Amino acid sequence: MSYKPTVPNLLEAKASLAKGKHPYYHPCSKCSKACSTPTRAFWQKRVKEMGSVDDVYKSFECRDCRKSKKEIKKERASALYNPEPVVVSGGRKPGEFVKIPDHCLGVSTWEEGKFLGTTFHKIF
Repeated sequence: MSYKPTVPNLLEAKASLAKGKHPYYHPCSKCSKACSTPTRAFWQKRVKEMGSVDDVYKSFECRDCRKSKKEIKKERASALYNPEPVVVSGGRKPGEFVKIPDHCLGVSTWEEGKFLGTTFHKIF
């Protein structure tokens, strides 16, 4: 048996605020997931950041939706790497220190416990 929270619509939320209460749940604007607001102070802070109760209902995004935006930004950042990598191989063991050149990103490749090499990608 799982608990399914009741999410008030905008009119119900405004009515509860007029009574001096705060809506414990409100929907995410992207995925419509029920997002909780544990205390009145937290709710007031959220309304202050967004501008109004209407804006909270229109533009608030849950943590999962905000994280997915960060992942997209990381993918876009990967386009900055130089497509011509420099490979350094050798008899290193897991955990050994490798000096990474300035403005580079180093990626070590291992296959079935065997070290294949480290690739350095220049970051512009």
